[in-house]
Amino acid sequence: MAAPAVDPNEAYRQTQFQIYNLQQTLLNSSKAAESEVAGPTAHKRPEIANGRDDARTNNRPFHDPAQIDSKPVLELVADKFGNHHRRIGIYRYNPWKTGHLADSKRPDTNQEPLDETQYAMPRPFLPAFGFSDINALVTVEVRHEDIVGALQKPSLNVRVANNELWGTQIYTDDSDLLLALIHCHVLRYGSDDITEGILRTPANLSNPDNVTGTLPPSSIAYDLKVDLLLLPPLKKYSSTSSNSVRSRSWATGHDGLSFGIYAVEITARDHSLQSIEPQDEIKSVQW
Repeated sequence: MAAPAVDPNEAYRQTQFQIYNLQQTLLNSSKAAESEVAGPTAHKRPEIANGRDDARTNNRPFHDPAQIDSKPVLELVADKFGNHHRRIGIYRYNPWKTGHLADSKRPDTNQEPLDETQYAMPRPFLPAFGFSDINALVTVEVRHEDIVGALQKPSLNVRVANNELWGTQIYTDDSDLLLALIHCHVLRYGSDDITEGILRTPANLSNPDNVTGTLPPSSIAYDLKVDLLLLPPLKKYSSTSSNSVRSRSWATGHDGLSFGIYAVEITARDHSLQSIEPQDEIKSVQW
């Protein structure tokens, strides 16, 4: 008798089932905690249409009392896929187009004209990865010019202006990377100076603040190299306010993967500053 055929997708489905069950347990406990904190007079959350909250409601003040903890999901992924992370390659951030591997043979499309649709709603930067890429690392290089354009108010980056960010700590793969960096306090942006307990690289289990280098003074240009950990889709992505950015929620199941910030490297273009330790910086001068 022939051996039954092995379904290569079965392991993925089993892992996804466990993640959904785990997240449902976390969501139930969060709702219970929220109910206890908020009490019967709590304000309702903004209306959610088609699973995603309307970007127009994001100007409303909203604070989720339930603390987001992505560690159980990360631990489950590590248990199922291992602690070794395959590196897919390097992408260069493009505020208008989907990225492609920097060493690929594809022609550079940055010079191609954009149509009106791309100006109003650019495609997500991250390409569509498959389930075989879960637990792999993607490196994204971000130029200073793109950072400055995104941080302006109003932002010159359409994805940032549209608030294309869904989730907290773990984001949908169509979320904008620069918004995620702001939300995780890697970049200076808002008036929210509370950084205690903030995880700048929340997808890194062993070092949730895996940031090399410090942001230089505003007069010094700098570039970023960001490692993103690709993760399975979640059943629900929660909305929270952080660093003057409120991420959006997604509650009906995401058809792509997720990502979390795993490591960040900050490199000042003024190389004379790179060897200066923070304790050696001159804070003030008296004449």
